[in-house]
Amino acid sequence: MGLLNWNMPGVIEGGPHTALAKRLVEKKIFASGQTPEEFERHFNETLAHQQRNMFFFIIPLFAVALQIVYWRSRRYYVEHLIYSIHFHSFLLIFLVAGLFSFVYLMGLFDLIFKTKLGPFFGNDPGILFPIAAGMVIYNLLALKRVYRQSWFITGIKTMTSIGCELAIIQLIYRPLLFFLAFYTL
Repeated sequence: MGLLNWNMPGVIEGGPHTALAKRLVEKKIFASGQTPEEFERHFNETLAHQQRNMFFFIIPLFAVALQIVYWRSRRYYVEHLIYSIHFHSFLLIFLVAGLFSFVYLMGLFDLIFKTKLGPFFGNDPGILFPIAAGMVIYNLLALKRVYRQSWFITGIKTMTSIGCELAIIQLIYRPLLFFLAFYTL
């Protein structure tokens, strides 16, 4: 179980929808006559398709969070939306290129120095460290540049906005992703 487990157990566990989701899955498995393994395989295929489409749902929600965090800045929602698009574009590029490079370098580091860091950073929860570091560093520098506040205030708002992003993923995105995949099976 981890933040990056985008499979049936990963989107069911740890959210406000967990109890309802488990009951719905049990009923659907019983009604369909499938084995739990068959149902999970079909669910994960549907989930993979829906996940790509639903990621873009996070962008406007993060812009709303920024609107709340920067309510005194007198900026329009569209300005926060543009920032959110940039932030999530960075995040996608970082997840693809940055993490691949990081895991590759950890593997190389393991070969040279005979450590066991590669397997740790190559899997959840170890991979969360470089993801979190990348998100925090980028967000700190970008918020400082865009909203032009002091480093102290920007640091607080950076951590607040990252907390909002994680809350959006855990409390809104995962439940919606589960129900979308469940009802499109």
